[in-house]
Order: sequence, then structure tokens, then C-alpha cells
Amino acid sequence: MEQDKISTKPTGKEQRAARNTVHHRLSNECQSEYEQFWQNYEDYIKDHKITLTTLSAKSGININTLRHWRNARNEPRFGSIFEVCEALGVTLPELSNYHKTKIDTTTQQKISNIEKGIAQLIRASQRHEKALKKKV
Repeated sequence: MEQDKISTKPTGKEQRAARNTVHHRLSNECQSEYEQFWQNYEDYIKDHKITLTTLSAKSGININTLRHWRNARNEPRFGSIFEVCEALGVTLPELSNYHKTKIDTTTQQKISNIEKGIAQLIRASQRHEKALKKKV
């Protein structure tokens, strides 16, 4: 007699459940990085005055898809993120570090101003020292 074969291949429902479990675990582990990326994306398009219509035209991604990403109805495929970056004219690391870059630029400007102030103080001190040596 032929025994019924037991299928080891997961059903569609089982595959979806497994994907959702993995996705949920990844979402929990990477949630802050993910949220930071999307905050950077939102700030970048706002700072550069890029509309979803423009982004859609440049990237070839349907405007409704972009809206769904913005409203967190669904998430983009990794390749789509690269298309968005290309349309924005930035690399993925640049977009991922957008806030850090802004902060670093501001911090760098402050450091530069402090360095200029220190240099001025040193020059003034040197002039004062020369003037004292002439008096002695």
C-alpha cells in the first residue's frame, strides 16, 4: 500500500506567518533605526522642499506608494529605498545620517568659531607680550 505522503513544504498561510514573525522580530530589534531613517527622509524632503509629486516623477515610484510609506501603511522594498535615494541625489548612508550630518555641521561651525576666537586671543597675547618686552 502506498502511504499518504506528508508534505514538508509549508502552506501559503504558514509562509506568511513565518514571514510576519521574522518581520515582527526585526521590527522590534531595528525599530529605532528604522524610525530614525524615516525621520531623516521626512526632514530631508522638507528641508529641500521636495514634494511627493516631484519625488514620484524622479524616482518612478507611484505617488500613492510614497504616501503609504509616509503613513506607515506599508514598507518599501530595499531596492525602492535606493531608487528614492537616487531621485533625491544622495546615497543611502547620506540619507541615513542626515540628522547626524546636520548636527555635525552645526557643531563644526561652533568649533570653527571657537578656534577663531582662540587664535585671536593668542595673537592679542603675543602682541601684548611683545609690547611688554619693549618696555623692559
